[in-house]
Amino acid sequence: MAKKNQSLKRISKRIGVDPDKLDDYMLFLNDELLFEPDYERPGAPCLTAEQRDMYNKYSFAFAQASMGRPDSMILSSIEKQFGVKEGMARIILKEAYYLFGDGEAVSKKGKTRAAILYLEMLSNLARAERDYKTAKECWVEAKKLEGLYDIEGAGWNPSDFRTAPQMVILTGDVAVLKQQQREDDE
Repeated sequence: MAKKNQSLKRISKRIGVDPDKLDDYMLFLNDELLFEPDYERPGAPCLTAEQRDMYNKYSFAFAQASMGRPDSMILSSIEKQFGVKEGMARIILKEAYYLFGDGEAVSKKGKTRAAILYLEMLSNLARAERDYKTAKECWVEAKKLEGLYDIEGAGWNPSDFRTAPQMVILTGDVAVLKQQQREDDE
């Protein structure tokens, strides 16, 4: 099996096909490859100028996703920032998700955080205008999004208080401990 994989790699090199162009970026993310040449370590492998440029595009795309922006907005940002067409922007975003992880989970957290910050800002603006009712409503809504008002999340689950407490005996007398153990077994 190993011989087959080596021969496939050799054939791929001969015909100029790169089986996985993201391998170098993964090596960089694992600190096995330098971002740019280091003059203190002249023989150390590093990313090429083209790879550094692509890595910056991937980082930009994932940073946008981390802030909670929708994919359509990220695609238009990539197009404007780097002067690429929509198809290339889609490829950059897809490969950024592959490199850095699940964008959906990050995107949901980012959108929630953005909504919280927006509601807090509205609350502060309403407070500055002396509209205290609106300020309170925005603030409470922001804190609900943060999970501050979740009863179960705060530790006030009523079922926790319905169980009978268990008696604990702290003693050094072996006879008392054996008696307690017999009672527990029954």
